[in-house]
Amino acid sequence: MTDPFFLLGVSRESDDETIRKAYLEKIRRWPPEHYPERFQAVAQAYSMIQTGKKRLSFQLFHHGLPGLDPLIDTLFSRNTRGRPTQNELKGWLKESLISCNMKGR
Repeated sequence: MTDPFFLLGVSRESDDETIRKAYLEKIRRWPPEHYPERFQAVAQAYSMIQTGKKRLSFQLFHHGLPGLDPLIDTLFSRNTRGRPTQNELKGWLKESLISCNMKGR
């Protein structure tokens, strides 16, 4: 899978409007009647990151944040006993974010 940010030519910090403008520019350049495969790839990339919520979801689940496995397992388990406290959740998230920052350097 091609990185949607790369395909649209935007940075990971881009806002909704910048991403929308990049998408519109790309579909004008590659209309579906002449470039159906390229158009489809651009449309799919845009659908993956068009809103802030979708961008966060993409970054979390496609690139992953190390250390989030226990958090995700706990949040999506059906067992209501042993759920983590709010402070434990904050700690896991903080550790994951620190780990990502260190990994990116």
